Amino acid sequence: MSTNQHIKDEHKLPEDWEKVARHSEPQFSRSKDDVWNDMVAQIHEQPKESKVIQLRWFKYAAAAVVLLLSTTAFLRFYTESVSIPAGLHGSVSLPDGSTVELNAATELSFHPFWWQFDRSVKMEGEAFFNVKKGSSFLVLSKNGTTTVLGTSFNVNSREDGYTVFCKSGKVSVQHETSEVVITYNESAQLKANGELEKRTDANGSEFIGWIDNQFIFNAKSLRDVTREIELQYDIDLNIVEDDVADWKFTGAFNRSDDVKETLEVISISMGLKFEQNSDRSYSVRKQNH
Repeated sequence: MSTNQHIKDEHKLPEDWEKVARHSEPQFSRSKDDVWNDMVAQIHEQPKESKVIQLRWFKYAAAAVVLLLSTTAFLRFYTESVSIPAGLHGSVSLPDGSTVELNAATELSFHPFWWQFDRSVKMEGEAFFNVKKGSSFLVLSKNGTTTVLGTSFNVNSREDGYTVFCKSGKVSVQHETSEVVITYNESAQLKANGELEKRTDANGSEFIGWIDNQFIFNAKSLRDVTREIELQYDIDLNIVEDDVADWKFTGAFNRSDDVKETLEVISISMGLKFEQNSDRSYSVRKQNH
């Protein structure tokens, strides 16, 4: 090859390379502007997806909180209630194994699912409690509050009357601003002036004999005696003469006896007589009437 030919060929190489480059350049179906615009759009859309995810998480968290609060409220306020009518007795076992004997015409309620946090019952009527040792145990009634740790005691809260008898352990009895502490064989009674009176010579049978169907009275007014008879036999008993209601009675009756037999015994011992008005209604009056 001549020198001139070699020089000529050297001048042709750039043209060849330019041609190759043109044919080798990749062909895109989309322009650079289109690609760039798509990238910008995806960047702008990313926070929206994050926001949606955050909102969903918040909704799930809020639902979980509502469910937790609802469950807690249910456990806290769910109530079991027991109502014993006149003429009957009953018993209840509490979640910790404590037991309650319920006299006639007595209502009791408590929160079983919240018991481990709050051992308390509401009661109206009369009941004997045998409480397992543990945290503070409260008996709430309209006439006062009885607080114990582990003991056995009787609470009578009817109408305006309120009496607590301690069989074992120690019991704190409160009524408004008045409070007394009683121990074995002591009692606390609410007086007409709103103060609690403590008795250290209490007769246990007088307070808790009812558990064995024995009702013992020591110089109790006939009004109180007939009220107890009404509760135990589920009858209406009318004292005809007002002055007779304050007469004092000392004695006892057994709930297992027939109501007519009980009325006969009490009437004879007090110089009274009873009359049956209907199936469940009786009257008591002086014998000379």
